[in-house]
Amino acid sequence: MIRSLSEAVAAGEPLIDIVVHLQEGVDYDLATATVNSLGPDIELHCGHWCGNPRWRIGQVTAEGALRLFGARFTRVPLERWNLQTRTYDSVHDDCFRWDSSQITQWPRELAAYVESIGITQPGANDDGQSYVPLFER
Repeated sequence: MIRSLSEAVAAGEPLIDIVVHLQEGVDYDLATATVNSLGPDIELHCGHWCGNPRWRIGQVTAEGALRLFGARFTRVPLERWNLQTRTYDSVHDDCFRWDSSQITQWPRELAAYVESIGITQPGANDDGQSYVPLFER
C-alpha cells in the first residue's frame, strides 16, 4: 500500500522537499499534473518557484522517493560549523538534513517533461540551499 503525504505526516515522518526543473517549452501545468498522478506520496505545487515558471517545489515521502526514483534518503543531524576552527565540530540537537542519495530509476511518464530533480537542504540562516541535484539530463 502506498501511503499518502498526509499519512506519512500523521505517522511523524518528515517529508522530502523536492525541486523539479521542467524542460523548456513543455506545458508546465500538464507536467505538474503528470508528476502528481504518480501517486499520493508525491505532490508538486502548481505555482512557480522562485519566480521561474519552469521550476516547481513539492514534497515526496521517503518511501515515495524509493518507489519512484530508487533514491534512498536517511535523515541525519545537521552539522554545526565552527567559524574559529573552520570545521564542523558538533551537530544541532533539533535540526536535520537529508543524507545524499542519487536517483537510480526514472518513471517513464516524466521523461518528456522533467529536466532535473533535486532537494532543498538547510543552509545559512536556515533558509536552505536552493538546489542539490539528484538527477540531470
